[in-house]
Amino acid sequence: MKRKLQILCVALLAFVLCNIPLFAEDFEVDGIYYNITSEEDKTVEVTTGSYKYSGVVTIPESVTNDGSTYSVTSIGDNAFSVCSSLTSVVIGNNVTSIGEKAFSNTYQLTSVVIGNSVTTIGVDAFWNCSGLTSVEIPNSVTSIEHNAFSGCSSLTSVEIGNNVTCISPSAFRNCSSLTSVEIPNSVTSIGDDAFSWCYSLTSVVIGNNVTSISTSAFYGCYGLTSIYIAADNPTYDSRDNCNAIIETQTNTLILGSSKTIIPNSVTSIGSDAFYERSNLTSVVIPNSVTSIGTSAFSGCSSLTSVEIGNNVTYISMFAFSSCSSLTSVEIPNSVTRIGGSAFRGCSSLTSVEIPNSVTRIGDSAFDICPNLTTATVGCSWKTNPLYDFGENVAVNATLHSYENGVCTVCGEGEFVEIELVEGTPFENDETREVAKVTYNRTLPNLKWNALYLPVEIPVAELSENYDVAYFNNMHAYDRNDDGTIDEMDMEIFLIKEGTLHANHPYFIRAKSEAAKQLTLELTDVTLYSTDEASCTSITAASAYMNFELIGVYERCEAEELTGCYAINTSGAWSPIALGSYLNPFRFYLKMISRNGSPVKVDEALKSIRIRLHGEEGTTGIDNMTINCPQTPAIYDLQGRRVSNPGRGMYIVNGKKVMIQ
Repeated sequence: MKRKLQILCVALLAFVLCNIPLFAEDFEVDGIYYNITSEEDKTVEVTTGSYKYSGVVTIPESVTNDGSTYSVTSIGDNAFSVCSSLTSVVIGNNVTSIGEKAFSNTYQLTSVVIGNSVTTIGVDAFWNCSGLTSVEIPNSVTSIEHNAFSGCSSLTSVEIGNNVTCISPSAFRNCSSLTSVEIPNSVTSIGDDAFSWCYSLTSVVIGNNVTSISTSAFYGCYGLTSIYIAADNPTYDSRDNCNAIIETQTNTLILGSSKTIIPNSVTSIGSDAFYERSNLTSVVIPNSVTSIGTSAFSGCSSLTSVEIGNNVTYISMFAFSSCSSLTSVEIPNSVTRIGGSAFRGCSSLTSVEIPNSVTRIGDSAFDICPNLTTATVGCSWKTNPLYDFGENVAVNATLHSYENGVCTVCGEGEFVEIELVEGTPFENDETREVAKVTYNRTLPNLKWNALYLPVEIPVAELSENYDVAYFNNMHAYDRNDDGTIDEMDMEIFLIKEGTLHANHPYFIRAKSEAAKQLTLELTDVTLYSTDEASCTSITAASAYMNFELIGVYERCEAEELTGCYAINTSGAWSPIALGSYLNPFRFYLKMISRNGSPVKVDEALKSIRIRLHGEEGTTGIDNMTINCPQTPAIYDLQGRRVSNPGRGMYIVNGKKVMIQ
């Protein structure tokens, strides 16, 4: 009996592991298998049973079995899935639902007639039916679920009924032959990737009740040249023929053709919104917009004119890169940052006007702009330390008025206010005085975190809400005396007064939840060169290894930090994982064995503790006399095991003790 049970368990496990459904049909009529769903209501669903359907299948409105007549009301999950010889299906008018994966991966299916009682087309219902060429969705249908027709690569036309209210995410994703679609007035929302990668799609008509269109709804539809939205739609406005997607605070706006005027309801332009729209020639961005996303207009090769509204504060990386026809740009006074490569490759750009509000221009922002000869800037950019427009660019400081050579707004020679932006690389090639430096950061926890900045900070600025500490020493222990490291501590000391030095690694810990939002505003300070940062790393050594703390002002990928450690969310050091990165204004721990070879991560500890001097029992001194034959492991203050300790201070069981 036990043997039979074991065999049964193995068989059941095989079914589960192979993801093979266990079907059981109640009866069969004319080659179609059914399960009884309600004996009382006399209803059944179509099931696959142990049979694979082929050829042409017509699902009747009702069937008779053993003298009872049943209404066929549904097509069950997986009923026709992977029926590789099935070519055509007609669904009877009593069927109300098409189940999950009902026809998925039925490659030879070329036509389907959906009965006029169907209300729901289930998840993955026709997924990957690559032979299906056309679909007419009747007015009875109210919802088209996730991936319902995804991957139907031969589908050229879809007629959506007038009662569908929602087109779910990825419903028609990868329908690469679909050329046009008309979305009726009943639809209120179009989900993520609903028509993404339908790259043959050229036109879309959208009804007047759509209130939500996902930013990725038409992603990858590079052939899409016109989107018409009903004139009485209260949420969206077609303007000229629409062909791009713009993200707002609550929904998505679809706009534009050769000239795009963006309505005042839009607050931000999302990443890739107009990416490579080669027919776009001009854009007017209203005052409601505050940010322009990464690659928003990248590759718009015909774009010649851009008007940016007065509330845009940030122009992201690559926002207008490779706009090869753009000749001039005027940046409004609201902008404080221009991202890296923002206008890179704008080969026709001849002039740019940048206001005094801009405090940061990212790397390569105006690279490969061979015709750029004039940069009109505010007075603070005359000698700005953070960006060089190049030798061929004449910088004209004309945005402020001057009297007797002195700027009437900010005064001659006053440097810019510098914002150290969390997560954004920072460069400064020489030490100089700066009027104001700000640094904002959200600490992830109340544990120790790394702090590395190019300015000096009075400890008094921090002491009320933060503990700050400096690195003192490393302790590595071989608890098992087997030649490998079992434990490692980093000892740090609290700083109660004085000044934190620039380009120097420190530890910071918030004293309360409210203090996790770290805000520094320093006035009339020295901004130190980041080129000197590599000279100020901190080193230490133990009996086994050399240790080095190295600060960074640029984002470092894990590949660059193999075998190195960073402080994790638990307030300890852990190996920097593949695929992760280290942000600017941090430092990392590098370990080298005493023979000079790198320490491999898989040979090192998984976690190194950070111990503050005087806390957690690490520096409490106990008097201890060793007079027992079974002496515990004893280490000196450098972590070396001592077999015959003399009188003095040692580490025993993780504590400092005095041996008399």
